[in-house]
Amino acid sequence: MTAPPLRISTSRLDLIAATARLSRADASDRAYFTALLDAIVPPTWLPATMLDVQEYFADQLEKGFAVPGWWNWYAVRRDDQVLVGNGGFACLPDVKAA
Repeated sequence: MTAPPLRISTSRLDLIAATARLSRADASDRAYFTALLDAIVPPTWLPATMLDVQEYFADQLEKGFAVPGWWNWYAVRRDDQVLVGNGGFACLPDVKAA
């Protein structure tokens, strides 16, 4: 069994870390993506310009070049469970700079 995605909850949002499976479903299978995210996905989701980015995220996560929590996060509004956005980081933190 696969572990559930990393989730951070605030009073208004659930932030869900993208996994390879979530990213790949986001790019190619709306019904599966909706079920995995357990949220309402608006009909205008995913901008066409993001399709290749989601596939890239999935590839990087599958190959171990990235870890969930350091790529993409999905923002789901808590009161109605609607996906309202996403965002993230470009790479892992630089431990030398810490």
